[in-house]
Amino acid sequence: MYHSHTARGQDVVEFALILPVLVLLLFGIIEFGLLFYHYNTVALAARDGARAGVVPSAGDAQVYSAVFRAGIGLGLRSENVRVDWTREIVRVTVWYDHYFMTAPIIEALGGNPIIRLQTTATMRRE
Repeated sequence: MYHSHTARGQDVVEFALILPVLVLLLFGIIEFGLLFYHYNTVALAARDGARAGVVPSAGDAQVYSAVFRAGIGLGLRSENVRVDWTREIVRVTVWYDHYFMTAPIIEALGGNPIIRLQTTATMRRE
């Protein structure tokens, strides 16, 4: 009987030692998934904005509207978009500051819990 009680206590101690590692691994997977999703959304917003800008009659309003529609889940604002026009091309740059869910842990370890995601799409005007 003494042996089974000791083994049960040992299981609890082992679980308590491995639990923080498993939780950090789980949060790392979730954080990476969100980061990947946000980057793809920023890239899509830039591409859609550039696509809207290739039409000869397009202006800034059409480009911004396309960017905001594509990036609706991120809450993009006009400060997150830069549109550069030339006679032949339109270049749309979109950026978004991704805040990690585990910000308190990252800050406690001396890191920066914010990463800027930025992408540029360039298309030839018609």
